[in-house]
Parts: sequence; structure tokens; C-alpha cells
Amino acid sequence: LRMYGIDTPEKGRRAKCPLEAEKGQAAYEYTKALVNNAKNTKIAIIKWDKYGGRVLGHVIIDGKNLAKELVMKGYAREYYGNKKRKSWCG
Repeated sequence: LRMYGIDTPEKGRRAKCPLEAEKGQAAYEYTKALVNNAKNTKIAIIKWDKYGGRVLGHVIIDGKNLAKELVMKGYAREYYGNKKRKSWCG
């Protein structure tokens, strides 16, 4: 599942710079903690992505939309498939 409406930084070798890798790892750790401590998790499927290989949807953890939580905490940016405006590297 690809979360609908957000862009998160890449981690590891997919990151374009060390800063993006660091931000990607922080987003991963935050998400992992939320999922591991969740009492209730739901997935709402929206559609296939523009490449046809992944499903787009929402992850709801204990009644909260994970994408919105990630954006509020600075671990993600809103993104709806247009050209990305800003790099995670600077």
C-alpha cells in the first residue's frame, strides 16, 4: 500500500543525500512505533497508483489518519502526484 496524499523522504541507498536518509529513517522509526503500539489499525483502499503497480489508500491507526499525522509531525509533505516542488536535501 502506498499512502495517499503524502511524500516521505527516502532512507538508505534510495536517499539522494545524507539529510534525506536521516529524515527517512526518522519517519520510518516514528511510523514503526505507531504501528507497533496500535490497538486498532484499518486500511481504506482508494485506487491503483498511476503506474498500476501499487494500491493507494489511507492507514487509520487508533482512529487517526497516519498520513495526516506524518505531515503534522514534519515526517511527510502533502503530495498528490504532481511535480515535487522541494527536495528533502535542503
